Amino acid sequence: MGPRSLPLWLPAGMPGFMTRSNAAYRAAGERRAGLTRAKKRELLAALGA
Repeated sequence: MGPRSLPLWLPAGMPGFMTRSNAAYRAAGERRAGLTRAKKRELLAALGA
């Protein structure tokens, strides 16, 4: 978790929310989550890693 994280808690009474397909999103080549490669390199450089 961190400043770029987005937790999502859904009530048990909302089971339909998880039935939506993400196929169109994935087909568009979108990232799933996390940092871009450039941002990861920038952070690692700042940490001296």
